Amino acid sequence: MIEANASFRVAGAALCRVINEAAEHNKVAVKDIAWFIPHQANLRMFQAIARTLHLPMEKFYVTLHKYGNISSASCAIAFDEAVRDEASRRATLFASLFSGRADLGSALVKW
Repeated sequence: MIEANASFRVAGAALCRVINEAAEHNKVAVKDIAWFIPHQANLRMFQAIARTLHLPMEKFYVTLHKYGNISSASCAIAFDEAVRDEASRRATLFASLFSGRADLGSALVKW
């Protein structure tokens, strides 16, 4: 398990890198991704990622205010809510998970 501040820095940098890699690999501009649905760990991290990638915070699907950080279930719950939301229809979604051990998983989905 890595320390909280280190986790924040490592996760933020890794998620920025993975978002760029996924977009490039799939020939999609990062700005054209409609929703970013990250592991719901920390609003400050979402804000840092948004700043780094020059994205509006409105593109981040956030459920922290409802459930808090509920570990690995947070991304799945947020993804489920996003796809039930009419705004996510016919959109490109990016979902990502990050663990305390610095494991990372992501998916770029054309919905």
